[in-house]
Amino acid sequence: AYYRTAFQIAAVLVQVLSGLTLLAQNSAGEPQRYKIAGITVMGTEYTDPQAFKLFSGLREWQEILLPGEDIADAIRLLWKQKLFADVAIYAAEFRCTYVYLVISLSEMPRLGSFGFPGLRKSEAEYLREKLALINGTVCNENLKSTAISRIRDYYIDKGYFNVDVKIRETPDPILQDKNYVRLDFLVERGNRVKVGEIILDGVAEITPRRIKRIMKNTKEKAWWRGFKSSKFIEEEYADDKVKIIGKYNKEGFRNAR
Repeated sequence: AYYRTAFQIAAVLVQVLSGLTLLAQNSAGEPQRYKIAGITVMGTEYTDPQAFKLFSGLREWQEILLPGEDIADAIRLLWKQKLFADVAIYAAEFRCTYVYLVISLSEMPRLGSFGFPGLRKSEAEYLREKLALINGTVCNENLKSTAISRIRDYYIDKGYFNVDVKIRETPDPILQDKNYVRLDFLVERGNRVKVGEIILDGVAEITPRRIKRIMKNTKEKAWWRGFKSSKFIEEEYADDKVKIIGKYNKEGFRNAR
């Protein structure tokens, strides 16, 4: 029994050392062709490992070059899914002309919950609908940047051109042991941009007073207007400029611009 055990241990050591020797030779020498005898996926929690094999483009009994572009292409395909924080593929074992590969992945966290600290309830509810975030979605940089952009657009439309939006990311208090995070969107609206004065340059034929009356949505701040809004809304300002050109055209000035 002793000699049988010793022989088995020696056989295993020879097998391991042979594989390491082959790996060292391949790393330093010319690329060689191997058939993939097996693929093991490590680090997945929420998706079927078989799906990641498909994403990689690698398949068992496929012939690949080592070293070569096959592994690099597989890593690029996995990164393209935008699901992982880290991707690695390495050879775990060589057996003659066969290789056993390991795909090691670190999945990105999932969205557990999100909120808008400091905002009024009505604003928070509107933004929640506008963002349309779904719990369980992969929480990558694209999701976060898109959310920030939509929040900024909402406040810019209301005249808050200096709005600042940051994200506070913490483990989800309910699902923190399952790689879920909570996103809190911290919004600093700043001061609303208002129209102090409207200066009309190069105006002819139509008086400045009439032109300002045409500008229904863009009004300068004046004491006689009391508390009426003088906020600057870029889209409404663009509409008012179109109306001015339309008025000139109607008066017979076809080249007005």
